[in-house]
Amino acid sequence: MHIGLLMGRSFTDEHRAPEIIRLLRARGATAQPLHLGDDVIDVTRVRVECDLGVLMHKSDLAMSVAADLHRAGTPVLNPYPISALLRDPIMAFRVLQAAGIPVPETLVASHVSQLLPALDRGPLIIKPYRLSRAHAKGPEVVRDAAELAALGLIEEPVFAQRYHPQDGPARKLYAIGGELFGVLRRPPARTPFAPSAELADIAQRCGAAFGIDLFGVDIVESEGRAYVVDMASFPSFKGVPDAPRRLADHIYNVAERAARGERIAPSDRHTRDSRLGVVLRALSTTLATPEEQDQIRDLLEEIDGPPTLRLVERVAPRRPWPDPRRPRVPSVPHGRPALFRCRAASTASLSPGSARSRTER
Repeated sequence: MHIGLLMGRSFTDEHRAPEIIRLLRARGATAQPLHLGDDVIDVTRVRVECDLGVLMHKSDLAMSVAADLHRAGTPVLNPYPISALLRDPIMAFRVLQAAGIPVPETLVASHVSQLLPALDRGPLIIKPYRLSRAHAKGPEVVRDAAELAALGLIEEPVFAQRYHPQDGPARKLYAIGGELFGVLRRPPARTPFAPSAELADIAQRCGAAFGIDLFGVDIVESEGRAYVVDMASFPSFKGVPDAPRRLADHIYNVAERAARGERIAPSDRHTRDSRLGVVLRALSTTLATPEEQDQIRDLLEEIDGPPTLRLVERVAPRRPWPDPRRPRVPSVPHGRPALFRCRAASTASLSPGSARSRTER
């Protein structure tokens, strides 16, 4: 049984990977670390040698390799479409909100200045849309116009949430298979704790919303209420007792199912008729049926209602919009279409026979 672990550079130690690899090999598996960035990766060769790919790293390169494995039919843990969805906070929080998970008010804008009116309702926390080593600036809380202006230029989309001061340390809940673990984040230490029934229920519902059982969620408790403020596929699992052994056991069991040709994640059980199921079908490379196109249209129209996720329209443009008889998406700074306009354009692009993978968000 061959397992390929998609990892970062060889000098990094992600998720205590060497110990996980040692334990997998001790059980008789051929566990091969694929250090993306060290060398040129022959994706075709990786696909032939792997019964299972484990997406431990979330760089653009790792996601591209995982996408190619997924396209070629190689099982990936967690499944590539789910990992890609969780990497996009806009879509991730939309799925969580649609599933009834308690999340903060969520705003998306093209420029930080558009968030100024929202400060009248209380502080915001501005989060990087996609954190990278090149842009390692973390979340920042802003309370007034001066603090908002001090942020300077932020590459769009600007992602913000209502700030809820936490009561005590932040709580992280990790799921590994059927087990759930709570960790209090008290830097630099992380202390295990037994999650309350409420927190355990929230975490389990998060997993069910995406159809996975290997994930982590950040939960903030503020004024007696719990809010999910982040969710990650294959997080660090820091603070989980005996995490390498638990992860190795789970990966091995999943690889066995993959080798037998069985499904590796319970996603179908939870998402077949859900909103997430529609999104995953939209991410597929298979041609959409007319019925599925109608479902995708309905989902896009539903997003236009009064959800927790709000798309903040940009200020009056400097130049007039194009002639409405000519279907063009207006340009904005950095050459990216405004989200609220892009959504409308995506609905019109679903012509019969169009590929789901071409649906734009």
